[in-house]
Amino acid sequence: MAQHLPVTLVARGLSVDRGGHDVLHNATITITPGDRMAVVGPNGVGKSTLLLALAGRIPIRSGTVTCHPPSGRIGLLDQVLERSEVATGRALVAARIGVADARLEFEAATRALAEPADGAGGVSDGIADRYDAALTAWESVGGFDFDHRLEAACLELGLEHHHLDRPTATLSGGQLAKLGLASIMISRFDITLLDEPTNNLDRHGLAVLERWVNRHDGAILMVSHDRTFLEHTITSVARIEANGFDPARGNVEVFTGGWRDYEEQIALARRQAEERFERYTTERDRLKSLAQQKREWADRGTSRVKKRPADNDRNRRMAELDSAERQIGAAKAVSKRLERLEVVDKPWQPWQLRFTIAEADRGSSDVIVTRDLVIERGAFRLGPVTLTINFGERVLIDGPNGSGKTTLVDGLLGRLEAVDGSAALGRSVITGTVGQLRQAFMTDASLLTVFGRHAELDPTESRSLLAKFGLDADAVARSADTLSPGQQTRAELAVFQARGVNLIVLDEPTNHLDIEAIEQLEQALADFNGTLLVVTHDQRFREALRIDRVISVADGTVTEGTATDGTIIDGTVIDGTVADGTVTDRNVTPGVA
Repeated sequence: MAQHLPVTLVARGLSVDRGGHDVLHNATITITPGDRMAVVGPNGVGKSTLLLALAGRIPIRSGTVTCHPPSGRIGLLDQVLERSEVATGRALVAARIGVADARLEFEAATRALAEPADGAGGVSDGIADRYDAALTAWESVGGFDFDHRLEAACLELGLEHHHLDRPTATLSGGQLAKLGLASIMISRFDITLLDEPTNNLDRHGLAVLERWVNRHDGAILMVSHDRTFLEHTITSVARIEANGFDPARGNVEVFTGGWRDYEEQIALARRQAEERFERYTTERDRLKSLAQQKREWADRGTSRVKKRPADNDRNRRMAELDSAERQIGAAKAVSKRLERLEVVDKPWQPWQLRFTIAEADRGSSDVIVTRDLVIERGAFRLGPVTLTINFGERVLIDGPNGSGKTTLVDGLLGRLEAVDGSAALGRSVITGTVGQLRQAFMTDASLLTVFGRHAELDPTESRSLLAKFGLDADAVARSADTLSPGQQTRAELAVFQARGVNLIVLDEPTNHLDIEAIEQLEQALADFNGTLLVVTHDQRFREALRIDRVISVADGTVTEGTATDGTIIDGTVIDGTVADGTVTDRNVTPGVA
């Protein structure tokens, strides 16, 4: 295992603008050796911005980012892997982990060393120093055994060596995900910044990444929304808030402990803040009421004295005036207590997504029917597949990356033309698919325009519905292609609510949603009575869906009734066998977890 310098990264008073909008505010965060810190917060709040600022890739408006010692290696591996018609996978990984730049400098320094600059044939101090620095950098990034380590990592992940030397545009999404994970596994940064590393990983990939994180002796700061992964890996959490932050602290708050500790701390802090505010308001209202009562008593006493005939008992008149004055004094004393009462602000209530999925009228009992369906995507062939998905079934499409899950979904929905056999949707089946509108968002038209067109709503209705999904006036006015993937996914879910559907298809929906949105999606799907077809490797999400049927895909073969790794789903063991590319019905057999 590579040796890492004990490096500390400190950001103080960090403020960043992006696209003319204030994103990070006076944020302070410290990453120390051995930290495994998660960055969480709502979509679009600035999680990726924080990583970019710490890596020095974007300018900051104010504040400082300091590395101790300055020679520490800070690396950001972001969530988007490049697709290129020219660059190979090997070149992509070399560039991502710093090997490519270190190689260029080492080769240049070596050439300079071989061509002495002084007349006596010696080597100048400057050239020797440059060579020594280049050699140290080349060794520190693992340049000498880069190819060997990359190929070993790919072997572990099931990515064949020949894929490394192909242009990345020719690789599947699953192969790109494996390549991205391989780059993490062989990186040698002292502090590694990971942006959504769990996206598009299958369960084997997630297990490999989890082992790497837990064994890595350098510091790690990562953005992730996979709650099971976070439970198994992190030692602290940095939460970014969009609003309601403490101006003195900024909008980043760090919580020590693992994921469960964080959830408990958040819940406890919220309860305590609510209790403090309730005690304050109770005492404030009591004092206000008491002061008002004293003033009213004084007013009534004074009024009685004024109305009393002048020839009445003078002593009684004086006693009543004295009593009124005492009430006035008491009212003033209570008012002073009220002024001295320490004000407790109402706890900030973060925006919470609350939505349901509008259900269209029930259509055919047979939602999807295939007969000996064979489909192809490039050189990949899948099938034959014969199956029927009935109304109301909750179906999981399961399998490792690259097995053909998305290809199968596209074949079932008729997006890929059948090479042989047939696939058909039942009558009156109305489909909603997360990711279906992703291309529609790749435009400089405003989100309001794009959403209104697909949701078939006027601008006022569109604004109102998008606001319920956390997309405010600023977001709806922006061009759709400048929104974060998570914000685009929220907009797609809003379309679900605007247009009734009776078949929902989700292909890795949790990749781009924040944790709060994932939890609300789980709740909305729990209440949905239509048909659900889902591809996901998010274990917590799978458990929440109450899956009652599993269709497994492996190497172009489709079988029914078994999760590919024998996972127990919702308290039942799913059993089944491969049957020469055809679907074999199997019952769900009760099992023991």
